[in-house]
Amino acid sequence: MDNNFILQEQQKDFCHRLKIDSLCACQSDNCYTEIDTIRSFHTTTIVNKLEVLLKDKKNNSDYHNVLSKHFLDRLGENFLQHRYHDLIVSEKRSSSLQGINNSFVIQDNYNFNILVKTALKSDDIHWFLTQEEVNNYELIVFFVSVYDFQSDIKDYPLILAGFLPQEYIKKYITKDYISISDLFYGGGLKGYLLWAKKKQISKYTRLGTFHDQKGEFDLAIHAYNQALTLGEATPNLYFLRGVALWKQGHYRRAMDDFSAVIKLDSNHFLAHHWRGFAHTYFQEYDLALQDYEEEVRINPVSFLGYYKRAFIKTQLGNFLGALDDYRICITINPSFFLVYYNRGFVYLKLKDYEDAIDDYSQALGLNPNLYQAYYNLGYIHQTLGNHSECITAYKNCLRLKPDYEKPYFNLAILQADLGYLQKAIALYDKLLTINPNFIQAQYNRDALFFIRENEGKLLGEYTEYNKNKNKKIPYLVDIPTYNSLIKNKKSID
Repeated sequence: MDNNFILQEQQKDFCHRLKIDSLCACQSDNCYTEIDTIRSFHTTTIVNKLEVLLKDKKNNSDYHNVLSKHFLDRLGENFLQHRYHDLIVSEKRSSSLQGINNSFVIQDNYNFNILVKTALKSDDIHWFLTQEEVNNYELIVFFVSVYDFQSDIKDYPLILAGFLPQEYIKKYITKDYISISDLFYGGGLKGYLLWAKKKQISKYTRLGTFHDQKGEFDLAIHAYNQALTLGEATPNLYFLRGVALWKQGHYRRAMDDFSAVIKLDSNHFLAHHWRGFAHTYFQEYDLALQDYEEEVRINPVSFLGYYKRAFIKTQLGNFLGALDDYRICITINPSFFLVYYNRGFVYLKLKDYEDAIDDYSQALGLNPNLYQAYYNLGYIHQTLGNHSECITAYKNCLRLKPDYEKPYFNLAILQADLGYLQKAIALYDKLLTINPNFIQAQYNRDALFFIRENEGKLLGEYTEYNKNKNKKIPYLVDIPTYNSLIKNKKSID
């Protein structure tokens, strides 16, 4: 059902009760009232201020009418400010005659302007609006005064006649005045103000998301800051700002926002996930593990929760626990290649080479461009002595990433193990063109030159040479290469 229709139907009832003097009155500040009395203290203050502002007009013939008009509007402002002070604030526009009365804005949102118009009670209650007023104010609230301004009256009963949003006036009001029957029932004013405030928050939130998606993270953060100042902080806003802060590189501030989300909603599993990710970045693995534990507790089918927890368990050396989590990951999503790749690494650390080979092969089946998997397969086959498979794996790795240093280094070691010294030297040459500062490669190449030039000499001579090289031995993989470099085999130049 259209909300406007409901308020318009209620307005019909209100207009009927206004005619028979049967309005709803409530003196409690926390309750809605259709009529309230502005007491003498406030009316006297209003008159005194207006007299000061209108002192230059005091001798004009229309002075009383001007004073009366502004006085009635000030009564409405007093009513609105007293009853809705938790949602609006007064904003003084000007001290000139044209801007003598106050306007209002929603708290912390100075782009949503509210105007008050007050008319005298009569058989035909209406208010005149200028086009400027319609254009400049997002909301107009209308009041009716029982009495016109008179010096001998101190207390003024004032009736909240209703309200109209700017967009409704522009779309549906075609005449140059507003009748009381045109209005929305005043009982919906608080709800409308709350909705307008949330709408503005939603606007800034959408704006922040828009900038975030465009990679304009500073603008996104600014928009989220605007939204957070408009009302009660929500977990979603803190979370969105935290993500933008992280992307902008403000890592600790992002963590503070994720913690704020969790403080407001301890079951916000995405906040736990991101904070766990942040702890991982700072190598705070125990804290990261706690967040991922919470994530999978809250959301038992969180694939990424199990995946990240498995990664953390691997970092902490809990390989069996990591294998359990990777198994759950595969149950939830058997098509994510990195699960097989990472589980293959765990099997590798456990020296379960056959299962590691199976997982790396599975990962490559899902992502044939995963050069790291080819490298690790080459490493395993090199460890197991499967030379042909090892060479094939390393070559596939280099086919995908020609500037990857590790395969060149390990292939050179393998070729030297097999006695192909010239091939090994060529591989070291290639490696050193990629990274001239690869010290181990330089030492190994020098050693191979020495062996090639001194084939047939005693082994002890090379041992002395190696001693002079400070016993620099190949590094990077756990392969027993020391003795292989001094095998007395002919090179195939």
